[in-house]
Amino acid sequence: MNPPSSEVSDSRNLLVGTIQGYSGYEELEKRGQSDRDLREHLEKNLEHLQQRLGHPPKAFEPEIQESVNLIYQKTRRKIDTICQSLKNPTYEDSAFFSTAKVNKRVINQLYNLENSLLNNMQTLSDELDGHAGRSLKADEVNEHFTYFQDFIDNFSQDLFEREALILALEGY
Repeated sequence: MNPPSSEVSDSRNLLVGTIQGYSGYEELEKRGQSDRDLREHLEKNLEHLQQRLGHPPKAFEPEIQESVNLIYQKTRRKIDTICQSLKNPTYEDSAFFSTAKVNKRVINQLYNLENSLLNNMQTLSDELDGHAGRSLKADEVNEHFTYFQDFIDNFSQDLFEREALILALEGY
C-alpha cells in the first residue's frame, strides 16, 4: 500500500524548503541533482560542525584530558568517514537514477530518512552549541560525547538505510 500523497508531499516539502535546489525524486530527470543537492548540503553542514568542534575541550580535571582528547578524535573520525561517504556514494550508477517509475512508498521512505538526517544534523549542532567554550567535568565528558556520538551513529545509520533503499532497486 502506498502512503497518502499528502504524506509524501509534506515530507518532500520539508526537504525542498531546507535544501537549496532540491526538488525531490518523483521526476527521473531531477533525481540525480536532488541526490547531489542533499549530499552537498549534508557534507557542508558536517564540515561546518567539524570547524566548530575546533580543538578538544579542556577538561575541568587535568587527569582526564587524555580521555577527552581520545573521545574527541574518535568523534572527528566518525564525521570524516561520513563526509567521505557523502562525497563518494556507492549507488551513483544505480537503477534508481535511470528507472522512470519508482514506487511512491520507496520515495516516501527516502524522504523520511532524509528528514531524519536533517533532524539529526540540527541536534548535533544544538548539542555542540550547548557545550561550546566550557570546561567539562569528568562525569560530563562521557555523557556529552556519548550523546553526540549516538547522534552521529544515528545519522550514519540513516545514510546506510538510504543507500540500501536506493540500491534495492538494483536487486542487491
